[in-house]
Amino acid sequence: MVIRARSSRFGALVLAGLTLSACAQQCTTASCDSSVLVDVKAVQGLGTPQAGRVMICIGEGSDCALAEAVKGQDVVPVVIHAGALPSDPTASPVLVRIKIMNPGKILVEAGITTTFTAVRPNGEGCAPVCYSVRMVATDRGVTVVPIGATPSASG
Repeated sequence: MVIRARSSRFGALVLAGLTLSACAQQCTTASCDSSVLVDVKAVQGLGTPQAGRVMICIGEGSDCALAEAVKGQDVVPVVIHAGALPSDPTASPVLVRIKIMNPGKILVEAGITTTFTAVRPNGEGCAPVCYSVRMVATDRGVTVVPIGATPSASG
């Protein structure tokens, strides 16, 4: 659409207003949480009727989060407290400690240093920005896979 304005002060204001409104970004209002997604389907011992637990700790400190691994659930999302991560975990590697347990037994225990992926559910330039990393756990340890990739439990 082309709008012609006369050389008046009012015409310049209308034209400026149209330009600004055309550049304004439309953001949705979805929310998100920073998280570690743990693929647990290859962990032996979680197939029991009892729920296992996945504990994620960030760094060397005691800032940990716990989530239930329900029978039949392949990926367990563990929500991370916002203050546990550095200001930009996409640029600075972060130590992520993981422990997968069944009642009375530790099935997997590992630490891995990785960067996180920024997640913007409302689009680029819109808030919020959350951070996520996806891991595949096996009886032999834990590996990091890119967000959106199909993980392989062979490694």
